[in-house]
Amino acid sequence: MSAVTDLTCASILVYKNEKKYLIQQYFIPKDKLEDKNKDDKVPYDIWAEKGLVTLCEGARVNPHYVTEWFLKMHKEHDISAYWIGYDRWEAKYWIEEMKTERIPNGRSNTRS
Repeated sequence: MSAVTDLTCASILVYKNEKKYLIQQYFIPKDKLEDKNKDDKVPYDIWAEKGLVTLCEGARVNPHYVTEWFLKMHKEHDISAYWIGYDRWEAKYWIEEMKTERIPNGRSNTRS
């Protein structure tokens, strides 16, 4: 989980009809959007309008938005997570929320 300046990215790899599909969603703090557009020279605001980036209220990425995205993928597309990898940094709240929602919490992929 990123907190303030980095993007948070949620990804799902789907195998269907012997093909692989990658579905991704990015999360940025709304209060940092203008700075991110300028610093990264990327139109995050336009991507947000197109639904490719989720803007989190405030100055931090809220992990709840990530959980909601996984739930949306399950409800709207019948996609269930087999395994979820994540970086444990700043993820304690999110891990507990994913357990509460009965989404497998996977394994951390970096940092102990």
